[in-house]
Amino acid sequence: MTNDGLPIVLGVDGQTIGGYPKVAHVIRADLDLLAQLRPNDRVQFVCVSPDEADHAARVRAAFLSEWVTRLDIAERQPVIG
Repeated sequence: MTNDGLPIVLGVDGQTIGGYPKVAHVIRADLDLLAQLRPNDRVQFVCVSPDEADHAARVRAAFLSEWVTRLDIAERQPVIG
């Protein structure tokens, strides 16, 4: 949180918290979605339990794994035409 009360999110390439109070973490399942945000995009933070965060990470990993499988299959398909 900044001095004026606005929340900020520091990514892995960001500096250390530098005196800003650290009040939360973004769960692993949402990091790639967060990385796609542009300046001034609106986000909503929701408090989740560790079990909910773990479940969300497993669901996201399964989704991404399915996409990798689809891409692998598509890459092996012959081009007709």
